Amino acid sequence: MDRTIKTIQADNGELYIISAGRRYFAAKFTGYVKITERAPLVPILGTLQKGTKSIYASFVVCDDINYESEQVYGMINSGQVYDAYADIRGNRLEFAGLKFEDSNPQKNELVFQITDLKLIESLLKL
Repeated sequence: MDRTIKTIQADNGELYIISAGRRYFAAKFTGYVKITERAPLVPILGTLQKGTKSIYASFVVCDDINYESEQVYGMINSGQVYDAYADIRGNRLEFAGLKFEDSNPQKNELVFQITDLKLIESLLKL
């Protein structure tokens, strides 16, 4: 069971691919950060009970993604680490160590998992 806690708009974003210790510019974009609370339903003695709650944050790159080249689109996969910079409520924030999670070509979206807990805490305070 998921419950959305906060959704924050991200503008003027830049996405970078980290490979072999080097950063490669991948795309410019607008998107949003979505913070959710997850409480999985766990079967206990034939009934469904709520499991441990956890906070989960994802960085969604969408709308007007301008890729550096067509080759960059093919390089985006779960085996890479990504960095992104974006303007959120007047602050330029760095999202380091993003992990690729999902893509939706119909909506033109890329979804990355935010792994930095301090960054998630500061986003909750915005």
